[in-house]
Amino acid sequence: MEKPVIYQVLPRLFGNTNPTNKPWGTAGESVVELGEYGIRVNCVAPGGILIERTEKEAPDYAVTWSAVTPLGRVGYARDIADAVLFLADA
Repeated sequence: MEKPVIYQVLPRLFGNTNPTNKPWGTAGESVVELGEYGIRVNCVAPGGILIERTEKEAPDYAVTWSAVTPLGRVGYARDIADAVLFLADA
């Protein structure tokens, strides 16, 4: 079976990434692979994000995660959207 095109175009991108180190490993390898072409790489890896599903599965989700996050609160989808829009516009 032939590898997907992305593997052919960027052969170093996926070959040595430690699966326990994603997404940081993939982002780091992307920087090496794409930097020489002037392509910037950003990585957004949010922690605890409060969404409808997490509220249903764990009613105390916000309290639990707020206690262990630097901001002292859970994240919201809007937080992630704002970060991605900022990075895309940079």
